[in-house]
Amino acid sequence: MLRVYLSHISGLNITISESESVEMQNEFVRQRKGNGGKNIDEGWFGIRIVVAKGLCRINGREFVSGEDWRDSLELCAQVESRQK
Repeated sequence: MLRVYLSHISGLNITISESESVEMQNEFVRQRKGNGGKNIDEGWFGIRIVVAKGLCRINGREFVSGEDWRDSLELCAQVESRQK
């Protein structure tokens, strides 16, 4: 059963809708402005996109949802707070 699930999710082509992409970009800009740009760069943004896509894939969906994006922000913030 696990092999079937892994096979299914590995074959998904994950996409981000235009509206979700705009929200992601807006959040990136808000974070840069709110933090004075410190440690908020393209790498910061890219990691969160990868995590959001991973969450989407784990749930067996092909479109990143707002919930995936918010969860990725939260997860990444938790990991980064533990690294300090």
